[in-house]
Amino acid sequence: MTDGRSGAYSVSGLPDGAEIAWVADLGYPVHALPVLTRDTLLVGDSLGRVHAFDAATGEQRWRFPDHDYDLNAHDESYKTVVTVWRDEVVVGVCGEFDYFDTFADAGYDDDEESEADEFEDDDEEEVDDLIDEQISFLDLRSGRLLRTAPRDWYPSVVGDRLVLISLNGGVRAVTLPDLTPLWSNRKASGRVQTSPAAGPDGLIYLSGGREANRTHGGLVALDLRTGRTRFAYEPEEEVFAETGPPHAVVAEGLVWKPVLRDEEDERPEHPGEIVGLDPLTGEKRWSHLVKGRPDGSVAVADGVVCFVVSGGEDGVHAVDIETRGTLWTRKLPGAGVGTPVLAAGVLYMATGKGTVLAFDAATGEQRWALDLGEYIDDRELDHEALYDEIPPAVLPADGMLYVRTGTGVVALRQRS
Repeated sequence: MTDGRSGAYSVSGLPDGAEIAWVADLGYPVHALPVLTRDTLLVGDSLGRVHAFDAATGEQRWRFPDHDYDLNAHDESYKTVVTVWRDEVVVGVCGEFDYFDTFADAGYDDDEESEADEFEDDDEEEVDDLIDEQISFLDLRSGRLLRTAPRDWYPSVVGDRLVLISLNGGVRAVTLPDLTPLWSNRKASGRVQTSPAAGPDGLIYLSGGREANRTHGGLVALDLRTGRTRFAYEPEEEVFAETGPPHAVVAEGLVWKPVLRDEEDERPEHPGEIVGLDPLTGEKRWSHLVKGRPDGSVAVADGVVCFVVSGGEDGVHAVDIETRGTLWTRKLPGAGVGTPVLAAGVLYMATGKGTVLAFDAATGEQRWALDLGEYIDDRELDHEALYDEIPPAVLPADGMLYVRTGTGVVALRQRS
């Protein structure tokens, strides 16, 4: 279930050291953060497959589709992102954006709110052809396909509603489990490429992506009940030159967003920026400037906001929210990848070369570092992809960490 996406987890993690517990070599990169539900770890790979593992042992419980592809026949890379509603696994497989199909499927007029169209019957489509970018609903226990929904929409679960995102089709919502249309918002089209964060007053916040005409960027707040736009935040001269969009975060009474500006623009008035917005009005309440480019989104907990910067003040930064002063900065042994996460007073971060690091969130002291022997692939899709946010690379759990890699997933446990 989507929540405030603060990057803070109420789990123990691995504060005192780590070793490899098990490795799942899928043969293809994992671009999206795995999902842990009860004792099952769900992983989507870049070929459009979903794998379910015993979270403790790594034993594979099922795979969908349950047949072997000719892996050498596929050179496209997909983001297969998994979310869970009760005992159903909702899967979105997103590749390059199809401009004409998206508008044809949307069928909306130019009003800000229009009635959502009914789902088309997909029964005649090939059940196992996930490369067609359909939304699939699977049984959590068996991986059996329950039903499908139309292609060219990216799914995200918020409570008992399924929020569907399309780059140029806007945002719409349907009920779960019956998929009854609730609303659509076409005004959010042409900008959204990230999953929402849920906030107060029934609002959801979606951070924009990037494209050549610069109609992306910023952040839009929608009413989950009606689909109406509450506000749009559009920071000046925001660009996404060589990175996917960061997702919005709701924590500590604010909506957080990194603002990215042209990395070739060396004017001091145009640095990177971390902003905190009023969750009801979008007014900027908090700001911290950085030299360089914020990579990924932020993690916020216990009065501290943490983020990674490259191309300037490289490394992990922790900033006190009340004073807006930097608490600590630590260099990384390579380019950081993904968004940092927090658990039990420890910040976890990874590098593209596959080193996982743990820092004391209060002091920045390095607790441990472990080389996985696997790189972490964070190449974004085409800049007009349906979905292209950069997620964390590390998922903390009680007594475990799960790390997405360029070939699958690596599970870590407490060092013996």
